[in-house]
Amino acid sequence: MDFSLIEKLVLPNGLRILLLPDDRSRSACVSIWVGSGTRFEAPERGGVSHFIEHMLFKGTQRRTARDIAEETDGIGGQLNAYTTKEYTCYYARALDSHIPLALDVLCDMLTCSKLDNTDMDTERGVILEEIGMYEDSPDDLLIDGLYASVWQGSMLGSNILGTRQIISEMTADDLRAHMAQQYTGSRIVCAVSGRFHRDTILEIISSTLGRLPHGDQPYLAEEARYNKGITVIERDFEQIHLALGFPSVSLEDKAKNPIAVFNSICGGSSSSRLFQRIREELGLAYSVGSSSTPYLKEGLFEIDAAVSPANEEAAIREIVRELCRLRRDGVTPDELSRAKEQIKASIIMGLEGNSAAAGHMGRSELLRGHIRTEDEIIESIDSITLDQVNEAARQIVDFDNISICAAGKVRDVDYYSGIVQTSIF
Repeated sequence: MDFSLIEKLVLPNGLRILLLPDDRSRSACVSIWVGSGTRFEAPERGGVSHFIEHMLFKGTQRRTARDIAEETDGIGGQLNAYTTKEYTCYYARALDSHIPLALDVLCDMLTCSKLDNTDMDTERGVILEEIGMYEDSPDDLLIDGLYASVWQGSMLGSNILGTRQIISEMTADDLRAHMAQQYTGSRIVCAVSGRFHRDTILEIISSTLGRLPHGDQPYLAEEARYNKGITVIERDFEQIHLALGFPSVSLEDKAKNPIAVFNSICGGSSSSRLFQRIREELGLAYSVGSSSTPYLKEGLFEIDAAVSPANEEAAIREIVRELCRLRRDGVTPDELSRAKEQIKASIIMGLEGNSAAAGHMGRSELLRGHIRTEDEIIESIDSITLDQVNEAARQIVDFDNISICAAGKVRDVDYYSGIVQTSIF
C-alpha cells in the first residue's frame, strides 16, 4: 500500500477521515476508531467501553440486531469490533458495490443505538460468560494478574471486561454517560481503504458521525506509575504459567524501535535467545517468549513461559541468566541483522490488504497523530545500531524493577524472589 496517497479530511466537529483508494481491489474496509478504552474509564464503571461495544450490535432506531446481522450477511460482508486498553475499533469489509451499506450500518450503530434495558440484561449475561471464559484461560489470567500488579492504582491495570460486580450493576445510563464523554468527534477517526466512491463515503460520514458533538474531553492519558512486585495466583492448572515484567517505553519514545529489536533477539522469534536456550537446548518449556507493548504514556516488556512444576525453578533461573548475559555481553551483529529483517518483514507483510491498511491508518492517526509510510518504517528499522540495541538491553533488564506473576500450583512470594535474586550475575 502506498500510504503517501492518503487523503485526510477533518470535519467541523473534529472527526478525522482517512481515505486510501486502491482501484485494483474489488473490496474495501471501513473502520471507525474511538478513543474509548479501559484506561479512560472511571473505576466505578470499569468495563463500560467493552459493554458499549457489545451493545452497539443490539439494535438502533432503524435496525434490530437481526437486521444488522442479516443486512451484513446479505451483502457477504464482515462486521466486527474489539476493545483495547486505549481505544475501541468497529470495522466492516465488503465488496466495493456494498461498501456504502456497510458504512451506513456502522455509522447507524455508533449514532443511533437504542441501548435497550432488556437487550442490556441479555448482553450482561454474555459478558459474564466471557469473564468466566477468561478466568479459565491460563494465559489471560496471567496477563491480567501481571497488569493489575504492575499498574495498580491506574485503570491501565484493569481488566478490559470489568469485574462481575460492576458488570452486574451497570446501567444503560452508565453507557450513555460514557458515550456522551468519549464518542465525540474529536476522539473518532474513520479510515477507509480499497475501492470506494469518495463522495458517497464522505456524505455518509458527514451526515451521521459528522453530527456528533466535538466534545470537551481531549484524547490524553495520564502516565500510569509502574509498580514492581510479585503476584501468585493459585489455580489447579497442569503447568505453572509465568510472566516476568519490566518497565518499558511509550509509543513516541525514541527507544521504542531499539527495544523492539532487543525483544526479537531476546524472545520474539524462534531463533531468539530464550527460545533456543529454554526450549531447544534445555527442553524446559514448550512455550517461552517475550513481547514489548508500548502505550500512550508508558510501556511493558514481558517474558512468558509455561512449564511443569518440576521445571519451574530451572526455567526461571535460566531465563534470568540469559537476561543477565544480554545485559552484560550485548547482542551480536548477526542477531541484529536477523532481528531487523524479521521486524521489517512482519510489519510490511502485515500491512498488505485493505483491512490491514485501514487498521494502520486509523490506529496510527488516533494514537500518534501521524501515519508512517512503508519506506519510513523500513528506514526507521534499518537505522537502528548495535549500540542502541545494547543500550535498550541495559535499560530493560533492570532487576530492581522486575515484576513477576505466577499462576497454577504456585509457591509463595519469597520462593520466586529467592530464585531471581540468587540467579542474577
